[in-house]
Amino acid sequence: GFRDAVADVEYDPMEFGDGEVEGNLLLDSVVKLYCVHTEPNYSLPWQRKRQFTSTSSAFAIPGRRILTNAHSVEYNTQVKVKKRGDDTRFLAKVLAISVECD
Repeated sequence: GFRDAVADVEYDPMEFGDGEVEGNLLLDSVVKLYCVHTEPNYSLPWQRKRQFTSTSSAFAIPGRRILTNAHSVEYNTQVKVKKRGDDTRFLAKVLAISVECD
């Protein structure tokens, strides 16, 4: 699952003398999000509108979670995540969406 896609990394930024190692750790927390969206059809509630796809960026936060913009996963039917430097896409589950914070 997604657990393998993002590793929990704890480090002290003051520990590194150059910014290269610190920069790589920060870049490794950035992931690419692939989302399939299907908006509801309010005039015909038993049907859905046409699907569309989008890509966006997100970043890993503690607790093996990912944070992204609400519009990136709004009306999602499938969300996959890919880490930097890897072609493997991992299935993700949206836990919460706050459009007010977007």
